[in-house]
Amino acid sequence: VLFGQDTGRSAFIRPRLPRNKKLNLEKFGGTEETEKAVSEALAWFMRQQEEDGRWSPRLIALRCGDEEPQAAESEWLVHEASIDVPATALVLLCFSGAGPDQVKRYYKGYTKGVTWLRKQQKGDGGFGEANYTNAIAPTALLEAYAVTGDKNLRGACEKGINRLKRMQCSLGGWDYLDPSGRNDLSITGWNVWALITAE
Repeated sequence: VLFGQDTGRSAFIRPRLPRNKKLNLEKFGGTEETEKAVSEALAWFMRQQEEDGRWSPRLIALRCGDEEPQAAESEWLVHEASIDVPATALVLLCFSGAGPDQVKRYYKGYTKGVTWLRKQQKGDGGFGEANYTNAIAPTALLEAYAVTGDKNLRGACEKGINRLKRMQCSLGGWDYLDPSGRNDLSITGWNVWALITAE
């Protein structure tokens, strides 16, 4: 595992490496207090992780005292059988975004989440029906690959990116589901970011 090493695979990981992170925190306004807040948030996420590795918004809400968690009203979520896939991917991005040092600290839980997410991938490379999910999930796996150097993730990453490319609309953007004449800005943003990450 290549924690803390500049493997050359991804330029966006380099600023998060321990030897660069301090300089970037000073440059962009990070403090001991902000780093403490990040660490506490990541520790909270780990306490909420399910035994199988996923994070479930519904189960977290129940544990936090919400007896009847409200159903999400976002249009894209109604197409997903479970929001645990995009939720887990977003949590994993929090860990990789915090840098290899935090991934190393929570390695067991982090890799358990990565393994669960990878197992949700379908034969066509997708992770669900909505293109939000199908952009966020491979981005999380791509960052996991960049941070840990786990070569077992490469195939899943490539399948996810290839599927993402097939879903691009003729005008260049992405819509909620299949390619159409409609380009959605936020969905397109996530898909473009996945492609940038893949580079």
